[in-house]
Amino acid sequence: MIKNKIVFLVIGTYIWTSVLSAQTVNNAIFRDVKLLIGAGEAVNMEALLEADTTAIKAAATVWAILEEYDIQKESDGILNDTWNGLTAKYAKNTFITELVPAIRQEVPEDIALRIKHEAEKIISDRTGGPRQEILADLFSGTASSPAEYLSVNNTLEKYKKPVLLPMQAMQLSAAGSNRNIIDNGLITQANIISGLFMFVLDRAKDEVIINFLDRLVNKETPEFQLLFPTVITEFRNTDFSYSNSFIGRLREAFYEDVQKLTVRLPLLMLQDEYFRPLQADPVAYNLLTLYSMIGLAQFGMPVEEVLPKTNRYLFSSYEEATKEVNLILAETAYASGQYQALITQTETVLGQMKDIYLALYKAEIALDNGTKAFRQRFPNAPPAPNLNDFLAKPDYQLGVLFGEDQKYSLNLVPQLLRGQLDSTYIMGYNTVDDFDRLFGAEQTPQQRRAAGLELVKKLNGVWHNDQSMAEIFRAWQRDLTRAGLAVDKWMQQVDFQGVMLRALRASDRKRERLATAIVDDKMMWKPRLNQEQKLMFDFLANLISPENFGNTDDLTASEFFKEHLNELTEVSGPLMERGIILDPSLKSLSSLPTNDLPGEIKGKVEQLQYQLGAAKLDRRTNLLLSVEKRVLNLDTTLYSRHPKQQYPGPLQTYMNDRETASPYAQLVTKIDSLQSSLVGVQDQLKLLERTFAASSSRARDNARPALQTTRLATDLLYCFRNNDLQEKWLSPRQLDTLLDGKQTKVAFLGLIHQRLTANQQVSFLSADGLSSLAQMTIIDLHELQPKDTAAVRDTMGFYRKAAFAVNTLNRILELPLVADPQQPRHYTSLIKRSPKLEKIPEISNQALDFIYYINIKDHSKAISSLIRLFTNLDLNTRESLAIQKGKKPGTGKSKRKELLHYLQKYGDFIADLIDARHKNEVKTILEEIADPPGSSRIKRTHGLTVGINAYLGVTYGREIWNGDDDELDRDFSALAPTMPIGFAVSWLQGKKHSSFSAFVSLLDIGSLFTYQPSSNKAIASDLTFKNVFKPGLQLHWNIPKSPFYLGAGWQYGPQYQTFNGRQTSVEAHRYFFGLGIDVPIKTLYQR
Repeated sequence: MIKNKIVFLVIGTYIWTSVLSAQTVNNAIFRDVKLLIGAGEAVNMEALLEADTTAIKAAATVWAILEEYDIQKESDGILNDTWNGLTAKYAKNTFITELVPAIRQEVPEDIALRIKHEAEKIISDRTGGPRQEILADLFSGTASSPAEYLSVNNTLEKYKKPVLLPMQAMQLSAAGSNRNIIDNGLITQANIISGLFMFVLDRAKDEVIINFLDRLVNKETPEFQLLFPTVITEFRNTDFSYSNSFIGRLREAFYEDVQKLTVRLPLLMLQDEYFRPLQADPVAYNLLTLYSMIGLAQFGMPVEEVLPKTNRYLFSSYEEATKEVNLILAETAYASGQYQALITQTETVLGQMKDIYLALYKAEIALDNGTKAFRQRFPNAPPAPNLNDFLAKPDYQLGVLFGEDQKYSLNLVPQLLRGQLDSTYIMGYNTVDDFDRLFGAEQTPQQRRAAGLELVKKLNGVWHNDQSMAEIFRAWQRDLTRAGLAVDKWMQQVDFQGVMLRALRASDRKRERLATAIVDDKMMWKPRLNQEQKLMFDFLANLISPENFGNTDDLTASEFFKEHLNELTEVSGPLMERGIILDPSLKSLSSLPTNDLPGEIKGKVEQLQYQLGAAKLDRRTNLLLSVEKRVLNLDTTLYSRHPKQQYPGPLQTYMNDRETASPYAQLVTKIDSLQSSLVGVQDQLKLLERTFAASSSRARDNARPALQTTRLATDLLYCFRNNDLQEKWLSPRQLDTLLDGKQTKVAFLGLIHQRLTANQQVSFLSADGLSSLAQMTIIDLHELQPKDTAAVRDTMGFYRKAAFAVNTLNRILELPLVADPQQPRHYTSLIKRSPKLEKIPEISNQALDFIYYINIKDHSKAISSLIRLFTNLDLNTRESLAIQKGKKPGTGKSKRKELLHYLQKYGDFIADLIDARHKNEVKTILEEIADPPGSSRIKRTHGLTVGINAYLGVTYGREIWNGDDDELDRDFSALAPTMPIGFAVSWLQGKKHSSFSAFVSLLDIGSLFTYQPSSNKAIASDLTFKNVFKPGLQLHWNIPKSPFYLGAGWQYGPQYQTFNGRQTSVEAHRYFFGLGIDVPIKTLYQR
């Protein structure tokens, strides 16, 4: 034994030297892995039980490290548990229990407290640094205790303010999503095209474009006022004209509206005809998450601040959504039977809670007073256990909630639920401050009822340190029991005989009270009892009669004599020398004074006396508990058969007031009953929400995935954050080192697992999934910084941060991290476990792409991203509506469909117009409004087409002039070019489906170049619109498989010419055959 201990101390000292040297490393998790491995190896259970200092320090280091990855708020250096409490805490973390097996075993309480105090010293040395800043952001504004969490006064104040709904919060966040808007970077009148008429040689195309713009601006864009208010306001009922300023203003207006689409997108989430149904879908909170992260990143926040602040922002939105649900219930449900049932259940719960609180509080006071009284009796006794080590926790400071003298306690909740303050209760308030709190700001009955509902929900809520009130009471009872046992042990060391004697006397008193309760209960039920039930009462009373109770002591002594014969033999000789004989009844042993006995014999005798007393007490306790159980069953049966019998009866009164030999064990039953009642209240609240606020409650609950993923991502960054301000993150090389070694990998994954599962919404995580997530996250973290920040300002740094956050959140959803409930020992993704999350990664990436392209002013890709985003949102909206209505997703017309059609039809034109920088680009954009090259094939393949057409060719025919001047009269044949523009109606005819066109021409530029006969007069033709106006009729045969045509026709048109400096009019008729190329401008109809 001694040899083994020496070997351990040598090894432990060597390990500990290595461990302590690891503390100088600034790479936090890299350091912690090394520390945990070294300390874990040094925690030897055998040495711990012997209170070895090295083992205690090693255990304390293990605990301090684990606490840093388990802490749920900023550290105050105080541990709220002991070493023995870690067994349950880390039971599911097989990585840690494999690395530190000693954590599975308990140690004596005094050793556990030494480990705790040592761990607190280590934690105080480690407190501070960048990790604490992450925690400060993550838990900013959270309640530090149940008293604050359940504060009636704070809740009343909260409901005096209007609700800020999540989608309204998204509008505020969206304002920061576009740096072009933040920086007032909207377009100025840049290089607008100066030669607008260069793109077209004729007025026909002008008319096509004018009509296109008219439809765009005056007919279709006004349907989407939310998205394009600038265009609609500036160009409503505009008389279009071709000018640089007009196109410039149109381009500028569209630019402003498109740039602000990132800001206006949330408005669509508020409109029924668009995406309002998605408020009851996780997609809505996902978009809020995205906008929040981008908005924060735009203001230069580092990613380790963006994620925790986003989580808190989402939680604030969740609370506002809860507030809205409560206000709806307060307005619509309060007159219902379900609501009245909730009030009754709440009153029951509050009564149970107050009863448990007072019992725990009084027990704590009694324990403290008993300890002080014992110290006065034994002033030379060693120091008593410090009760603060067990009970000085904020969670147990509940006097403000349940104390009888406390104002604004939970006693006010039933009145709040009713919406009316009880006059008798209110008269108990007697200060001006009380008046101002209650009546200073007007509060409606609806607001009071809503505040009451929030408090009721929180009673069984999990947002305060993941504990309901029943769990807090249970922890308090456990700690009180541990404190009581520690005090008992201390008293036993000082006065074990007195302690045991008092315990035995207490059991005698309890026997008397139980016996009296049985007799009295029988008397109460006597008129209703049958013969067998009377015998049952008598039998149970007889079991705890003084004679039988004494017989249990004799039986215990007899068994003890046989079981401890060897120990009794060792002391019997020395005792006989003093005239003391130990008989099988051991009565002489129980009453034997030990003060005059020699040291070694004294210790053995006292040990035997204590063991005998404990055995007697244990048998008595078991007998009392067995009788209690059976008589309580009998009493309960009678009440079920006779529910009108007075309650509580004598036995129920006894059960409420009893004291058991097991410290505070009676409270366990009460806490279990409270837990059951709280579940009932929670079920009643869910029923109310389903009945009266189904849509709003679904919308609120859909915040949970976003809260969960942002919390997990924040915890991941917490793990990887270093203390070094220059090298902020764990490096890829260090990560490879940690994952390459068996022990280092176990420790590394154990710490990450503990951090990520500290939030109880997540169960056990896959080792492979964690490794993959860690590797991808570390790589992305080191890609966040631009390669050369000194040379070029990183204008898109915000996008990289947002992209990193979105990618991390999507990986958390998509990687197989969590246990598969359908297949034991298999893992799946959060998306597969919850199919409603399936669209989130795709939609978040599309929204991120849209915001990115808007910021870099690539409007063409921005519009494409927006179309994809709206398509997915439309699908999700239809699915969400179908789920709500219990039908299949519809495909009918909707405002969403119209918006998609609009963007598909005009999106490219709008984007190209905004992005154009030169006049040739605008010319090209406007030309693309017309039909594309090759459109002449349409009339050769479709049964009927109508459109605006031009032709380019040559004609030969007879031309007749009749002028004002006889010298201008002419009749001649001529060959002439032709470029007519007009309307064409085309059709297919015959077995071979030959194509023919009837063409009505309006303009013909080629007519200016018609051959004119020689004249000795000086004649000049003017290039004016009057001279190209040539109405006519033509019939064409469209040659198959080619753009050519053959035709014949007639054309009329005055020609204005200058003759001897004077303009004269010439009336012209022309009959001709023609050949040329078909040039469609715009197809208006086809069938």
